[in-house]
Amino acid sequence: MKNNKGQVLVLFIMILPVIFIGFACIIDSSYMMYQKNRLDNINRDVLNSLKDKTNLEEEDVLDLIILNDAKIVNEDISIDDTITIDNYILVDSIFGKIIGFDEYKISSSISVNYNN
Repeated sequence: MKNNKGQVLVLFIMILPVIFIGFACIIDSSYMMYQKNRLDNINRDVLNSLKDKTNLEEEDVLDLIILNDAKIVNEDISIDDTITIDNYILVDSIFGKIIGFDEYKISSSISVNYNN
């Protein structure tokens, strides 16, 4: 009988980086999905709290967003028949720094009908 223990060890050491990269991708993508859901929920909460308010202005929306998270960057807030919030947040990567991605840009765009 042959002893194949050395061959299995070499194969395991060759596959180990692939397994590590797979787990790193799963963790980073899960973290990005968490941050996307968090940003969407903040926007929905702000819109739901303001949709029945009269004389609504952009400053009211911005104040509520900043109260929830000061890191959120607002691109556009429009108030017509609908209130629309377009914003993003820059999130530090966990394992992406290894391959050169220092941060990810997570965007959100949410609208709700406005009854003034």
